[in-house]
Amino acid sequence: MDDFTEVLLSPVPALNKFCMHQCEKCGRSYRYRENLLRHIRVECGKEAQFHCLYCKYKSKQKNNLQRHLRCRHKISF
Repeated sequence: MDDFTEVLLSPVPALNKFCMHQCEKCGRSYRYRENLLRHIRVECGKEAQFHCLYCKYKSKQKNNLQRHLRCRHKISF
């Protein structure tokens, strides 16, 4: 692990006891380290890669697009 990644993953004092891991780049806080790692890998500073074929909705996570399709367009999988 490089120094930058270690800084990003180090626990920081949080505003409450439930958010113990904070992204150094954007400030988002997470209770679990795994969620912070996912945020860094998939979301932080990245463009949405999943696009709805029926409207302008975009998502950084596939499951959010699938939920959108089920709820907004009544498409099931």
